[in-house]
Amino acid sequence: MHSPDHPSSTRQFKRSYVACVSCRARKSRCIIKDNPPCAKCAREHRECRFDRRPRAPKHREAPKWTRGNVDAAPATQPVQVANHSPSEDLGFNSSPNNTNHPLYNRVQSTIVTGTNDALDFLSSAAGQHGIAGSAPSQDHQSASNVRNDGPKVISGGSNGVGFTITALSEPDDACLDMWDKCRFVRQGWFTAQEAVTYIDLFFDKLAPLSPVVLDQFRSHASHEHLVYREAMLCCTLLMISSRFFTLPGAGGTSRSHYVHQRLWSHCEVLIRRIVLGQEKTSTSQTRTIGTIESLILISDWHPRALHLPPETDGWDGLLVTPGYDRVNRKHINNEVPLIRWREDVFEPAKRANRMSWMLLGMANNLGYELGIFSSQTGDVGHPVHAEVFRGRRAQKLLYNYLTQTATRLGYPSVFPESISVIASRLPMPDASEPVDQSWISYMDLSLELTQLSRTASSMFFHSAAHLQTQVLGDHYVDLLEHFSLSLSKWQEKFNSMSQDIASPLKDTLLVEFHHTKACTGAISIQAVVARASSAGFTAATTNSDEALSAFITPKDAKFLQEVISDTKKVLHIATLSGFRDHLPFAPARVKISVISSSVFLLKALSVGSIHTDVNDALYTLDQCTSTLKQCPADDMEFALRYADLIEKHTAQFRAHLTQSRGLSSGHRSGRVSIARNVVQGETSIDGSNSFLSSLDSQQLGDDGAMMNFDMGDTDQVAATTLRLNLAHRAAIRALDVKEKGHSDHLEKHDAHIFSAVDETDTHRKIDPAEIKLVKKLDWIILPVLWIMYWFNYLDRNAITVARLDGLEKELNLTSTEYQTCVSILFVGYILGQIPSNMLMTRIRPSLYMSGAMALWAVVSTLTAICHDFKGLVLTRFFLGVTESPFYPGALYVLSIFYTKKEIATRISILFTANICGTAFAGLIAIGVFEMSGVAGLAGWRWLFILQGIITFVISLASAFVLPDEPSNTRWLIEEERFLAHERIAADTVQIRTNTTTFAGLIDACKDPRLWVLVFMQHFHMAASNFKNFFPTIVGTLGFDRNTTLALTCPPYIVSGIVCIAWAANSGRMNERTWHITLAKVMAVLGFILACTVHNTGARYFAMCVFASGVYACNSVILGWVASTCGQTREKKAISLALANTVATLGPIYTPYLWPSSDEPMYPVAMSSSAAFSAASAVLAWVLRWMLIRENRKIRASNHEERLFYAY
Repeated sequence: MHSPDHPSSTRQFKRSYVACVSCRARKSRCIIKDNPPCAKCAREHRECRFDRRPRAPKHREAPKWTRGNVDAAPATQPVQVANHSPSEDLGFNSSPNNTNHPLYNRVQSTIVTGTNDALDFLSSAAGQHGIAGSAPSQDHQSASNVRNDGPKVISGGSNGVGFTITALSEPDDACLDMWDKCRFVRQGWFTAQEAVTYIDLFFDKLAPLSPVVLDQFRSHASHEHLVYREAMLCCTLLMISSRFFTLPGAGGTSRSHYVHQRLWSHCEVLIRRIVLGQEKTSTSQTRTIGTIESLILISDWHPRALHLPPETDGWDGLLVTPGYDRVNRKHINNEVPLIRWREDVFEPAKRANRMSWMLLGMANNLGYELGIFSSQTGDVGHPVHAEVFRGRRAQKLLYNYLTQTATRLGYPSVFPESISVIASRLPMPDASEPVDQSWISYMDLSLELTQLSRTASSMFFHSAAHLQTQVLGDHYVDLLEHFSLSLSKWQEKFNSMSQDIASPLKDTLLVEFHHTKACTGAISIQAVVARASSAGFTAATTNSDEALSAFITPKDAKFLQEVISDTKKVLHIATLSGFRDHLPFAPARVKISVISSSVFLLKALSVGSIHTDVNDALYTLDQCTSTLKQCPADDMEFALRYADLIEKHTAQFRAHLTQSRGLSSGHRSGRVSIARNVVQGETSIDGSNSFLSSLDSQQLGDDGAMMNFDMGDTDQVAATTLRLNLAHRAAIRALDVKEKGHSDHLEKHDAHIFSAVDETDTHRKIDPAEIKLVKKLDWIILPVLWIMYWFNYLDRNAITVARLDGLEKELNLTSTEYQTCVSILFVGYILGQIPSNMLMTRIRPSLYMSGAMALWAVVSTLTAICHDFKGLVLTRFFLGVTESPFYPGALYVLSIFYTKKEIATRISILFTANICGTAFAGLIAIGVFEMSGVAGLAGWRWLFILQGIITFVISLASAFVLPDEPSNTRWLIEEERFLAHERIAADTVQIRTNTTTFAGLIDACKDPRLWVLVFMQHFHMAASNFKNFFPTIVGTLGFDRNTTLALTCPPYIVSGIVCIAWAANSGRMNERTWHITLAKVMAVLGFILACTVHNTGARYFAMCVFASGVYACNSVILGWVASTCGQTREKKAISLALANTVATLGPIYTPYLWPSSDEPMYPVAMSSSAAFSAASAVLAWVLRWMLIRENRKIRASNHEERLFYAY
C-alpha cells in the first residue's frame, strides 16, 4: 500500500466529465468551456454549484478550478459571481510571476483569432468567484445558507422614482424549481428568485390596500397553484408589481421596464382570449374567479402602457390630425407645452376610465357565466367551502366596483334590482378567520358608502340642467341637510366597526367618505356662483357696492366650512397620518380622491373662507403636493403630474392673495382677498385655460359657471384643476373692491357668518365636535398630569416638612447645609430641562415622562437611607435631574393639544397640583410622622419611603394613558385626531414646518421675545420661592407643629382658586399684560404687609394675599410662552424648557435670602420678593410693546399670515 507521504507513487485520475449540481439533478449535459458557469446555468441566470464532497470508492479528482480554496471553504460551496474590486477577487500581488491563477493561465494559453474570441475570452472572467489562496467573501454565500426576513426595497431608483429592490426573497429549492418551469423564466425575462420577489412584494406593499383577498397565494408553497391554474391572476400580480419595483443590479431599470411591458402584453393576450372565448384545454384556465379578481386589480393599478399611445395607433388614412394644436406645441420658459399635458395626462386619464369600465364589464359578464350572482346562496349561517366564500367576495367586489365606476362616470347602473339586493344586502357566510371578519366589516361599510354616492349622484348630479334648477330654486339646501343625516349615520356605523378593519383599508374608507361629503357640500359653491350670475354679475360688472359675499347665506357658509374641513381631513390622512407610507402604493381611485379633494379645497377657499383657513389650508396643500411627489411608481404616474398642477395653482393662489392684501392692507376680510385672487387669476400660470376650456366645456354653463361636480373622474379632475379660476371668472370679477366702506360692509357680513375668531383672529370654539373633543381631553390628560405633578411636588418638598420632624438634627446639618440641600435640587433640575425637552420631540412623551417619574420615585425613596450631609446632597441633586423632564414636558403636552385661549386655564389647573402638593404636604406628614419608630425608622424616613412607592406605581399606570401627538393618540378616534391637529395648526401664529431639534434650539435662542418671557418667568419664580420656607414662615406665628402644618393649607387653597379664575378670565379675554400686572401688584402689597405688620392675624392675611398674587399669573406667563414661541414643534418644546430652566435659577440663590437669623419678619426676603414681582410686571409691558410692533409688521407684510400675537 502506498504511503500518502509520497503522492508521486499514487496513481492519479482526472475526471474527463464534471457536472454541476443542477445539471446532475436534471440529468442534463453540463457544457463547460474553461471555467464555470456552465452553459445552462449561464442561460438561466442560476448559480453553478459543484459538489466537492469526497466519494470513497473513487480516486479521480475534479479539476482544480472547481476546488477554489478548499481549506477556507465549507463542505459545499457554490461558485458565485464576484462583486468586488479586481485586486480582491483575482488575488493579484505586485509580483509579475504570479502564474497560479486559472485566469492568468488562460491569458497565456488562449489563442484569440478575432473579435468573437476576444469577447468570449472576457466573458469567462464572469464565472470566476474564488481565487486560490484567498477566502471567499462572506457577502456571497449560498442561498441555501443565507436567510433574510423577505424582500427589501428602498425608495427612489436611478431616476429618483419608483422603488429599488435591495434584497430578494429566499424561497426554497422546490419553489425555485417550480418557477423555473414557468415560461417567463425560461424565456429569460427574469429569474425564478426575482419572480418570487415580485409576488412577495405585491403581498407586502400592495395587497393591504386592496379589498381583493388573495391570502391563499401568499405562501411560497401555494405558488404552484397560482402558476399552473391561475394564469391571468399570476400574470397580473407580476405585471402590477413590476411597475412599482425595480430589479437590482446592472440594467435593473431597463429590465424592469421591459419585463413590465412584456407581462402587460401577455395580459392583453389573455384578455383577448377571454373575450373571444378561446379557452385552451390545459390545467391553466382563464375563465375563473381569479380572472375576475385580476381584472379588478388592473382597474385599481393601471399598466404603464396606459400612459402611452397604443402601439397600433400608427399610420391611418390621415397623416395629420385636423385638430392639431399649432399654438401650444413649444416649450416656453422651460414650461411643458400644453400638447404634452394633453398626451401625457388628459388622454391617458380618459383611457384609464374607459379601460376600467370595460374591464369591469368583462369581469361582470364572466361573473354571470361562473354563476357568482346566482340566487342559490345556501344557508349563510353555516361555514362554507373556501372557494364558495371566494365567489361571494367576488360578487360583492364586482357590484361595488362597477357601481362606483358607473357613478363616477355618470352611467346608469348595469345591475338589475334583484342582483343589487343580493350583492349589496345579502350577508356573508360565517367567517372562520379574523381576516374574513375584517373584510366583511370593510365591505359592509364600503357597499353602504357606494349606495350613498349613488344616491347623491341621482339627487344632485343627474344632469347639468337638473343641478342648475336645484341651486337656483334653493332646493339643494333641504336635500343636502337630509343627505348629511345619512352620512352621519354612516360615520357612526364606521366608528363602531372600524376596530375590526385593517388600518390601510380603514384609511381608504375615510378618504372616500370625506371626499364624497366634500363633493356634495361643494354644491353650495355652485349655488353662490349661480345666484351671483343670475343677479347680473358678469365680467363687465363694475358696481363695487355688491360682492359675492352678499350671496352667501348662513347655510351656504356652513356647507362651505364643511367642504374645507372634509377636504383637509382627506389631505391629512394622505399626508400626516400613518397612511402616508401607503400612499405611494395606493390604488388610482384613492389618489384621485386625494387630488380631487385638493381641487375642492381651492374652490371652497376661493368663494368663502377666513384667513385662518387660508393659511392652514395652503400649508396642507403644500404638504399634499410634497407627498404626491414622493416615490411615484414611475415618472408617468398621474399623481406626479397632478401634483405639479396643484402646486402651480397653489402658488398662483398665494401670489394673487398677496397682491390683493397689498391693495387692501389693514382690512381683514378673508373672502374679499381670496375673491380678488380668483378674479385676477383668470389666466393660469402656464396659460392653459384656453386649451382646457375646450377639453371639458360640457361642464360650463353659458355664464362660465361650473355645472357638474363628479365623484372623482380623473380627466374631469385634470380639467377642473387647471381651469379653477376660469370656472368662476364671470361671477367673481365684480369682487375688485376698492373702497374701504365696502370692505367694512363685507367685514360685518363675515362676522355674521364666521364668528369663530376674535379681534386677533384667534380661534374660538363653536363646533360641537370641537367642544366635545376638548372635554374629552380635559377628562383624560389633565387628571393624569395633575396626579403626576402633585406627587412631583410632594416628593420635592418632603424635605421641608421632614425638617419639622428632626431631619436637620438627626443628620447633624447646619442652617447653611440645609439650605444647600434645598437649592442643590435645582442645579440638577436646570441641567436636565433643555436636553430633556429636546429629546421629547423625538421620543414618545408618554414613555419618556412616565419613565422619568419612575426614576425620581426611586431616588426619592433612597433619601430615607441618608445618614449625613453628603448623602442628602447627592440624592437631592439626582432628584432634580430625574424630575426635570416632567414640568416642561407637561407644558409641552398641553401646548400641542390646547389653543392659546385654553392653555392658560389648563396650566392653572395643572399648577393647582403644585399648590395642593405644598398645601397638603403638611397634613400628609402629620399622619406619616405617627409611624416614627416603626421598624426603627424615624417618621421623616417613612415619609420618603411611602411617597416614593406610590409615585412609582403611578408612573407605571401613566405610561398607558398619556398621549404622544394629536395625530396618533390611542384613545381618540380618527376624526378627533384630525380635529385635534387642525385646531392647533390654525391657532399657531406664523406656523412653519417642523425642523431638526438643533435648529429649533437655535431658532428659540435667536428670538428676543422668548428672552423677555424667560426673565419674566425667572423673576416670577424667584418671588414664589417662599413656598420652600412657607411652613417655617407660618411657624413664626407661634403655634405648635400640627397647628402650623394645618395653617399652611388655607393660603394655598385660596391661591389655587384665584389661579384658575385668573387664567380662565385671561383666556376668555385673550389678554395677558393687565392680568400679570394686577396679580403682581397684589403680590407686592402682600409682601410689604407681611414684613411691616406684627399682628398675627394681619400677617397670616398677608401670607394669603402674596401667595394668591404670585400664583395667579404663573399659568398666564407659561401660556404666553407657548402661544408666542410655537412656530415649530421643536421651538415650542425648547422655549418652554428654556423658560423653566432660567426660571429655576431663582430657587438656587433665593434660599439664602431666608436665613434663620431674619425670623420672624424676614425683611430681606420679603422686600426682594416684592422687587421680583415688580420686575416681572415691567417685563410684561416690554413684551406687549414688542408684540404690538410685530402685529403691525404682519398686517403690513405681503405674507399670508393673518393670525396675530395676543398680549
